[in-house]
Amino acid sequence: MKSKRALPQQGIFTPHASPPKGRIESIKAGVDLDSAAIDRYVRHGWVAVRGFFSPAQTADIQRFTEETLALPEISGAQMVYRETSLLDPNARVIQRIEDLCPHHKGFDRLIRGGRLQRCVEQLLGEPAALFKEKINFKMPGGAGFEAHQDQQAGWSTATYPMPRSQTSARISGVFSI
Repeated sequence: MKSKRALPQQGIFTPHASPPKGRIESIKAGVDLDSAAIDRYVRHGWVAVRGFFSPAQTADIQRFTEETLALPEISGAQMVYRETSLLDPNARVIQRIEDLCPHHKGFDRLIRGGRLQRCVEQLLGEPAALFKEKINFKMPGGAGFEAHQDQQAGWSTATYPMPRSQTSARISGVFSI
């Protein structure tokens, strides 16, 4: 029988809790995020950084998305989820694609090991690991997503180490696909 292992508390600041002692000192303004962005995160538990990606990087993200959509659906590769179209009940539209990084070098470079990861680590004041990445689509005929709280399945009953907390980095854009 496996015993449950306690994990160290992760450093995520929410608007409802004070940052852990000692954590504030480890968060410093740097090349990636300025002190105003960090202060906003510490005070409110979130920060929006407009213009985080340049126009060229934004074009790359759109291209990466189109390339990911064009990848063949292969078992064990990126996971493509579809839903019944609200416009045509006989059609299925893509709702989301998950597990991008192992299957697309551009997304991998964008998400892991680059500026995005450095900024997340700057906010957390500690190393960050990718837990899950996905693209949500709002396709014509798609239902979209009802308001919900994300949680990893089995978090409350797992007997193996699971993260005690998570932080999300969202890249928002309107692209014509």
